[in-house]
Amino acid sequence: PANLALDEAAQRQRAPRAPLPVEQRRNLVFVTSRVHPGETPASFLMHGLLLFLTSNHARAQALRQAVVVKAVPMLNPDGVFLGNYRCNALGLDLNRQWDAPQPWASPTILAVRELARAYNTDPNHPLALHLFIDVHAHSICMNCFVFANAPDDPRSLESVAAFPRVLGNHLHDCAQSGPKFCKDPAKQGTGRQALGEVLPGVHSYTLELSFFCAAQGNVRGEAYSPQSYTDMGVGLGMALHEYFSSPRNDTLTAPQAAATP
Repeated sequence: PANLALDEAAQRQRAPRAPLPVEQRRNLVFVTSRVHPGETPASFLMHGLLLFLTSNHARAQALRQAVVVKAVPMLNPDGVFLGNYRCNALGLDLNRQWDAPQPWASPTILAVRELARAYNTDPNHPLALHLFIDVHAHSICMNCFVFANAPDDPRSLESVAAFPRVLGNHLHDCAQSGPKFCKDPAKQGTGRQALGEVLPGVHSYTLELSFFCAAQGNVRGEAYSPQSYTDMGVGLGMALHEYFSSPRNDTLTAPQAAATP
């Protein structure tokens, strides 16, 4: 409730005022899924994440006190309703609309993009957008893995790789694959690439989950189940806690960060 009150008060107060000091702004995370309606594992992961975030787990409580999470469980509801695999009701791939979304064609993409920009561009807002994570499912690759934007400055690579590395601590299958840094022009218009360009200072990622199973080399494990993906959602929540309690992003107190699972 305190987080909601903080956000609502900021939305109501539009009068110009001095920028807030960085230490007084609370970190904000956006997590979205089902932009491709057929990628159902993304919904199971989102379910697990929401179960964790609303639980009484010590780390979930600490995370809620320090970080605001904006969750959009279904970016393509009409495509899901129609049983489409990749497109919305107009036949558009919404994950190619993020660079120039139109209100008549991709209203959910436009709404999320503009809200994210508002958090990112207003230095007076008490919430500061730090991570954007778009959850997908992959029909070819094994394991789960992260697509990240390759920074123009190589010195920024460590900062971009920090969250995928922490995620691997809680999702073993994700650690097997490692992050994939991508600047493929064919991915222009995806949430990861487009938001990486319009949200300066925000780390934007695509989290991919295999439709099939985990694998180590040529050895495949058991097939993933809905519970497997739900557990991954819990792991994502644990990773967010670790990431924001690290010395690099010191927003959680040491006793909370040290809470046992």
